[in-house]
Amino acid sequence: MVSKKGKYGKFYGCTNFPKCKNTIKADSNRKTSYY
Repeated sequence: MVSKKGKYGKFYGCTNFPKCKNTIKADSNRKTSYY
């Protein structure tokens, strides 16, 4: 997933967004893990 900026704020989406609809809202209070 990659960080993107939309009209409602930042979010994480698939690299082939919008074809892929998997998204996660970017939340500054949430810890991010990288694998």
